[in-house]
Amino acid sequence: MLAPINDLELSLNDAVALFELASLEGDESLIEELEGVLTEIYKRATRLHMESILSAPHDLLNCFVEINAGAGGTEAQDWAYMLARMYIRWAERKKYKTEITNKNDGEEAGVKSITIRIEGSK
Repeated sequence: MLAPINDLELSLNDAVALFELASLEGDESLIEELEGVLTEIYKRATRLHMESILSAPHDLLNCFVEINAGAGGTEAQDWAYMLARMYIRWAERKKYKTEITNKNDGEEAGVKSITIRIEGSK
């Protein structure tokens, strides 16, 4: 359970030690190489963080996302549509199935409200 975190910590400590050594010796190429290493460490840390957040039994279930424009007129309705589109595109990139179950179009642009069903892999 803690092995991935320990591996991440070890990788980070190694990168810090190499950075200190490269800084003392003025080795710019090693410093540039470490940027890529730190980017990978960051990606691993982000993935571990997400896995720790989404580790409950119900996290694998489907969901409904409901967005309401509220007050703000056309700008709020346009923003609600952009937000819905963002969630739909995110779900599609994750290979989740999406379905708009309810949509109340705005008067000029966007939506007053929208409900999206997102069905993930089980």
